[in-house]
Amino acid sequence: MDQHFNPSSEEDEIEYGGDLEFLLKFGDFEDIIALSNRGGLDSIPSKLFTFEGRYYLFVEFPEDQFEEDEVDDLLSILLEYASETQVSVHRVEEY
Repeated sequence: MDQHFNPSSEEDEIEYGGDLEFLLKFGDFEDIIALSNRGGLDSIPSKLFTFEGRYYLFVEFPEDQFEEDEVDDLLSILLEYASETQVSVHRVEEY
């Protein structure tokens, strides 16, 4: 996860000026149910999609609501149940 927040060395550090967004893919519907039973995630803005027989969860971490450490912790929990995908949220939203 370090690559999401520190894409380069400290000498070449780039300032990020926006919300962090992730599209996560679930292996099966049972993973979604297991995640929904997990507490402490209600504050994350999210949307659930189905696309080509798979389930996707789009999550947003607004810069003004979440500290970097908090995003790390919450994303770690989400990645216990799902994986990141290369599919864009725009493609999933269209269908």
